[in-house]
Amino acid sequence: MPPESTAPELSFGLKLMVKCCLTVVVWNALPATIGAQSTYTAAQADAGRLEYDRRCAECHEASDGFPRRAPALSGPGFEDRWGERRIRDLFVRMRDGMPPAGVRPRGESYTNVLAYLLRLNSVPAGATPLDPLSYEPLLGP
Repeated sequence: MPPESTAPELSFGLKLMVKCCLTVVVWNALPATIGAQSTYTAAQADAGRLEYDRRCAECHEASDGFPRRAPALSGPGFEDRWGERRIRDLFVRMRDGMPPAGVRPRGESYTNVLAYLLRLNSVPAGATPLDPLSYEPLLGP
């Protein structure tokens, strides 16, 4: 017959194992929930294109293919740099550092430019406006 002191230890161990299993189940379900609603509206992207052309295209590579002073914001180079990041990551980078000199946009400008960048990178528009602080994957799952 095992000593009486092992029964509480088994009970504690069993409880710990159940908690760990539940944590793993919830953790694995979380990314599917977070990435399920990634979207922006066509109106946001249209407004973003105007802002991009006015404030960003001078430094970043535009669709004409000529090299610029700053990295491209679409295509393979962009995917390599930002493909594994979150929407929030790029928004914060834009908001806190772009443009590096001069007058910074106000209001929804950064959100709209971000929507335009999503469009440039083949992320489809939807009915829900973009949440720029979202933890959803930038370029999809």
